[in-house]
Amino acid sequence: MNITPVKIHILIGPQAGRIFTLQQSPITFGRSIENTICMDLETLSRKHGEFVFADDGWQYINHSNNGTKLNKKRITTQPQPLDEHSSIAVGREKLFEFQVLSHIAVEDMSSIEDFANDDQHEQKKSNSKRFKMYSIIGGIYAAALLLLVIILSSLSTDDTLNQREQITKISATQIRLEITDEYQKQIPDRRQVHALLGEAKEYIALRDSDVNAPFEAMRVLHKAKAYTKDRSFEDPMYNRLLHDLQDEMINRLVEDMDRASTLLISRKYHDAIDMYEKIERYYPANNESKIFKALIHNKAVAIRLKKQK
Repeated sequence: MNITPVKIHILIGPQAGRIFTLQQSPITFGRSIENTICMDLETLSRKHGEFVFADDGWQYINHSNNGTKLNKKRITTQPQPLDEHSSIAVGREKLFEFQVLSHIAVEDMSSIEDFANDDQHEQKKSNSKRFKMYSIIGGIYAAALLLLVIILSSLSTDDTLNQREQITKISATQIRLEITDEYQKQIPDRRQVHALLGEAKEYIALRDSDVNAPFEAMRVLHKAKAYTKDRSFEDPMYNRLLHDLQDEMINRLVEDMDRASTLLISRKYHDAIDMYEKIERYYPANNESKIFKALIHNKAVAIRLKKQK
């Protein structure tokens, strides 16, 4: 198949200003380094979309629910025909311009392919450097944590947690997995989705006056999502709202749980108890929750040690 070459001009992000000239199908893009074009942007999915050459013309296929627009019009996951000049955007940010090069000389394509391969190599090299940097940071964090354990173990028995009263650790990964855990898929029901979305809106309206409202809104949206056809709301606004509520809850829990543990380790038992009770007010009791079990256990430890002190 004779594929018509194209030019893709990146407009935002670390690669803004770069131009890719390609003659292949498909051309994928997203955050994953496995894509033809890797773009390190939070607004993109791992495989956000792809350009496909079919029936002697180019089409765009969207794989994301992040509000992708083609030529300023919001699109779904259905294949969209591309004009000779087209633009792709997410929300208000235009990602790049797409141009079909109908008259490019065939003999020039070897240099074009070399450029694309070099660019992919540079992308992988950049990601490798980031991975090494994160590994170094992780090593430093682990060393600091080990030093903290050694210092704690050297303290007197009266001032430290004994083996029966060790703090229950809860990692950021465990918190993220619990918060993003989806409800069991239900038979699609638009009426149920509509009713639950109405309930979620009521909780959102109370978020400034009720500390528990963001959690309840997130819970109801999770439940509504289970009744959708493809685990995705027809209106992308609700997908973004659920994502934002999840991030807000994850960041809040990670920060507050770390703060409470630090207070407990520092023997500031009264402040630690206050922090755990603060978390209880916005993260309701759930005996199946690892987060809640860790919270209750650590709070009990703080109360016992406060009495001993």
